[in-house]
Amino acid sequence: PSWKVVMGMNPAYDAFPCQTQIFYRGKGRGVMWYDPIFQVPLDDGTLVWRRRHYRVARRAAPGTFRFSVLDNGVTTTEHWQILEAAPDLSWTLLFYQGAASAVGQSYIGALLLTPDGAIPAAAEQQQAIADAFTKHDLR
Repeated sequence: PSWKVVMGMNPAYDAFPCQTQIFYRGKGRGVMWYDPIFQVPLDDGTLVWRRRHYRVARRAAPGTFRFSVLDNGVTTTEHWQILEAAPDLSWTLLFYQGAASAVGQSYIGALLLTPDGAIPAAAEQQQAIADAFTKHDLR
């Protein structure tokens, strides 16, 4: 399935335009992949498309995953957790923390995702999303 970013917590990573998050199974048992596709604004204002290709491994706790990617010669490892999701999967809230230890960089973030990139129109869904943000102390 693919998801589009509605909003995110980390302004350095979660605010790129036109983000699509694609998750899919690999050929081997237990192998999953994650391919974010997004636009990056350059200094002159033009937008260029970028893509990453992460290997995903399930962790022992339900709803937790380890992501790893080689990005411009630097290996990045991220730990992701599904915080909340609507029963009908009209939205999901994910938290991540990552590090590129070779360059001393670490970060955290959270993503609200929907299939179409829009906040659900139903008032009860909007309230559930607001409650999830409050429950997990996200802003």
